[in-house]
Amino acid sequence: MRILALSDPHLSAVHPKPMDVFGQNWRDHPARIAENWRRVVRDDDVVLVPGDISWAMRLEEAAPDLAMRRSEVPADAVTSGRVLLVDCHDTEASTQAARLARAAGIRTVVDVERVRPGIGDLLQQIDVIIAAADFPTELTGEPTGAALATMAREFRAPLICVTLGEDGSLGPRASGRDGYPARRARGDRPVVLDRYYAEQAALEDRLRS
Repeated sequence: MRILALSDPHLSAVHPKPMDVFGQNWRDHPARIAENWRRVVRDDDVVLVPGDISWAMRLEEAAPDLAMRRSEVPADAVTSGRVLLVDCHDTEASTQAARLARAAGIRTVVDVERVRPGIGDLLQQIDVIIAAADFPTELTGEPTGAALATMAREFRAPLICVTLGEDGSLGPRASGRDGYPARRARGDRPVVLDRYYAEQAALEDRLRS
């Protein structure tokens, strides 16, 4: 393991401030930093980024500077496993990663809690959708049951599950059941047990074969 450091990249996606006013060595510096990072940094390295990451003055303005762009998604990394888990924070990068994984025959899973720009494109690339309780209604404008049915038709993910904490989980109607109850385990912690676990186990068996 190596300890590396990168300071003062001065990114500025929201309010562009070209750094090449300080010299031609700054021209296109975000792309060059990304390229060199992929070339130099190894999986077991620790990289310290002390500060001045972005010119932004507010967190929401800094978000684009901290996000991974579609072109920065490393195909060799996202296709190196058997299952790819993405989230919905950087939808553009997650969509590209899921698309690459699917093209390589890798199953894709998303843990999604909010509707964000590009979320529909992302869900089109997903095999297992695990959603927060309010997500289906926020996405479709329908009550939860109808919303799940709409998601099943539109996205055709083999597995769709809404997590409800102690109330269990919910999926599209199958075998006459809509809901799957939570059960208690040791320590009085709620554990969701439903048909999806069985199907996921079967999926893992197929992946291992």
